Amino acid sequence: MEDFYKSYGDFFSPIASDMDWYDTNVTGAARNFINEMYKNGVDPLRSAEGRSLVQQFVNNIPVGEINKRKQAAAAA
Repeated sequence: MEDFYKSYGDFFSPIASDMDWYDTNVTGAARNFINEMYKNGVDPLRSAEGRSLVQQFVNNIPVGEINKRKQAAAAA
C-alpha cells in the first residue's frame, strides 16, 4: 500500500472534476477496498489471500485514464 500511495497519491489538478474522479476511482477506491477486506475478515498484509487481492486491485488501476487526467492538469 505504501508503494500504491507513492505511485498514485500525489495527483493534483486545477480541474475539480478530475480531482473528484481521481478520489472516486483511485484513492477512494483503494480506501474502500481495504476497508471491505477488513470488514470481511481478510488481512491484506498477513494473509496470502489478502496480498493476492491487493495485487489484483493494483493491477486493475486505470493507468491510461490517470495519465490522461495528469496531462490535462499539466495543460490547465
